[in-house]
Amino acid sequence: LNIQLSHVNRIARAVQGNRRDLAMLNLVPPAAVMQVVRQVFDSQGHVVEYFEAIQREDIVTYDHQLSRL
Repeated sequence: LNIQLSHVNRIARAVQGNRRDLAMLNLVPPAAVMQVVRQVFDSQGHVVEYFEAIQREDIVTYDHQLSRL
């Protein structure tokens, strides 16, 4: 594959967790969780990667390293 990456959009925000997510994360409702959505785009504007996760707010750490490809 010869995909030229252009840019990444990443959104992390606090949201109210639903019952299923809270149970999986061992949290008691009502509780806030961290919703993370990341989209990677190629040079033509097409999404080539999509990632979505629900995480506990109290134990999440982000470590990012960005480099030009």
